[in-house]
Amino acid sequence: MEELRDPYLDVLYQAEAGGDSAQCGSCGHPALWRCMDCMAVPKLCAGCMRTAHARLPFHRIEFWAVDHYTTAWLRMVGVRILLGHSGQACPTSAAFARNAVYRREPPCPAPASANSVRPTPAPPSARSMVIVDTSGVHEIPVAFCSCPDAPSPDLQLLQMGLYPATSRRPETAFTFRVLDHFLLTNKVCKTPAMTYYMQLRRTTNPLFPHMVPDRYRDLLRVSRQWRNLKARKATAVGFEDTPQPTRGSFAVRCPACPWIGVNMPDGWENDADPWKHGASAIMDGNFGAQHQAMKRPENDIRLADGHGFMVTSGPYKDHLKSAKQYRQTLECNEHRAVIAAAQERAPLESTGIGAAACSRHGFFFPHCVVDFQKGEQQKNMDYCLFWVGQNLAGVLLLLVLYDIWCHYWVHLLRRFSDSPALSFPPGMVISGGIGQFHVHAHRRECYPRFSP
Repeated sequence: MEELRDPYLDVLYQAEAGGDSAQCGSCGHPALWRCMDCMAVPKLCAGCMRTAHARLPFHRIEFWAVDHYTTAWLRMVGVRILLGHSGQACPTSAAFARNAVYRREPPCPAPASANSVRPTPAPPSARSMVIVDTSGVHEIPVAFCSCPDAPSPDLQLLQMGLYPATSRRPETAFTFRVLDHFLLTNKVCKTPAMTYYMQLRRTTNPLFPHMVPDRYRDLLRVSRQWRNLKARKATAVGFEDTPQPTRGSFAVRCPACPWIGVNMPDGWENDADPWKHGASAIMDGNFGAQHQAMKRPENDIRLADGHGFMVTSGPYKDHLKSAKQYRQTLECNEHRAVIAAAQERAPLESTGIGAAACSRHGFFFPHCVVDFQKGEQQKNMDYCLFWVGQNLAGVLLLLVLYDIWCHYWVHLLRRFSDSPALSFPPGMVISGGIGQFHVHAHRRECYPRFSP
């Protein structure tokens, strides 16, 4: 590194050199502007900078101010976003009809400062908007199409790859790129929306991030909408004759497990070895997935209630109200899941979740994840098991593995028969067991009875 430090620093220092002697590589005019996002950081005049960034409005640029470069914005050289005509000016705009200057590029100015640049006249329909991109938060003029058959402003923004923060006179929009990047960062790096937007504000203005417009709440709302729209698009909802989403339609189902009418051969039900066409599921609870009680529950708007892995909230709550709990003696070891089933854990709205997955391939069953209100109660897992059966409707054999099956199965048939919401698929034979990881923690009698 000692041999490379000085020549490397020389290159970095040379990149900061500028001044009136710098010439625009395109037209030869004084190059007082440079783009920090373009390859090789080109130095251009105002007119060439505007032309080069007509379709790159979110690049970050700088202006040579006497003896150093200072932060500038593309709106200072006349860049604006034109909607409705693939980036071209709307032909019915009043300014387009009256002002010939608007139809031709103005001469390249040679300003004394960044603020002395006279941008290209914008049409009357243009208004300044806050656009959030991965490169930062930008304020830039946006000209909407004013043709008689023009779509609404929010649809015009969507057609240009900008997601409006509101459908009524939008003043803020997010690029599709920043929404995808946030969802990916949130998934992989566990970055919350607050931290992500703080990073965008520091990218925009490292010294004074508090001066950048605060669009944190807009990011929260828009990212949820964007995630829901992407899920609908991935499952072709609303495309041609595709019906509206149903329970679990957003979830990815195990492609190897029995799926009647999809991956089962003709006449499979007549096979002499029915276990070849059976299914197996494993159920368990997770008390690490807790959910705090909301201060304003009325603000909890569900965009995909029951369309993914979680069960639909309304029918699930109705089941919990009508479900009966039966007392039974503890005939095995004192397992924590059994003892803590009725413990209160305020002020949590959900103390954990219960779920079922394919025991062979690890895919979670769609529409089978339930919330716990106290501990891992049987009525919660009953609803999970019910939807496992619905996912495997038509399958004749089902093996269910549960770490407390010796306790769970005692009143299973009675609980299902007494509940108006629960039933077993007709013709399905259900067998239970305890996985090898848990069965050795049970009493000796459990091993020959429930070891799979």
